Amino acid sequence: MYSPAYLDMDYCKSMDPSDWWMVLADSAKLPVGLSDLASKILRLPSSTAGLERNFSTLGNIMTKKRNRIGIEKSSKLCFVNQHFKKQNNPADTIMESESESESESESD
Repeated sequence: MYSPAYLDMDYCKSMDPSDWWMVLADSAKLPVGLSDLASKILRLPSSTAGLERNFSTLGNIMTKKRNRIGIEKSSKLCFVNQHFKKQNNPADTIMESESESESESESD
């Protein structure tokens, strides 16, 4: 029995979900905009950690003493702060320090 590519399990396992929706939109009769909606939903972040990090940074920038800072200036300060943190704490350094602390705790 012939099965369309979007229903073939072996083919689907190796496929990105957003690509699957695009293939489905091209080969099946879907309501208009359904595949676009699915692609937008799949692009949503699965975690709010980045957002929480930004709010934490904004909380450190907009204090009681600095309550007159405008939205645009505070947004720019937040961007500079996050960029500075990324430049001074690259992911490789963080991963190395975590592995070193784990090896030190194991030796104790």
